Amino acid sequence: MTKLVDAGVTSRLAWVQQAGGPQTDALSTITLTSAGIQVVGMVQPPNVNFGPLAISSASTVSTGFFATLAEPITLVAKARGVLPGLVMYPNPASNHVVIRLPAVPGAPTATLILTDAVGRVVRTTTLPLPATGLRHELPLLSLTSGLYTLRVQAGTQQATQILAVE
Repeated sequence: MTKLVDAGVTSRLAWVQQAGGPQTDALSTITLTSAGIQVVGMVQPPNVNFGPLAISSASTVSTGFFATLAEPITLVAKARGVLPGLVMYPNPASNHVVIRLPAVPGAPTATLILTDAVGRVVRTTTLPLPATGLRHELPLLSLTSGLYTLRVQAGTQQATQILAVE
């Protein structure tokens, strides 16, 4: 495991931790949450180390693990674009996210496009945009945890926000 500090051209290595043992080890999931980085996997004892922590067992049967690297992470949803007044909450979200959008003169509809971390479209919704503005609950239940991008288009105006799904 490695932690890098992103500072543009002056990025640096913060730390490196060895993890695992002499047998087969497998990491199946990495999730970014506000509590830290969560990892799930399997290790095969008898001796497995995670930095200063150790798992020792007389058995050689594979053992599952769940760990949180408890360095708090600030997840920020920052609007980019030219669509003023777009609000998205909560973020991070799990069941649904609420999108609030004021009226946009000349735009009868708003299109919401949600893409995953590799740019695949996972949801597209076109909604009427009343003169009083829009409040819409976008369901997230079928999505896996991770970072997504929400793009909102209303007439000639658009904005993009990052959404963390837990």
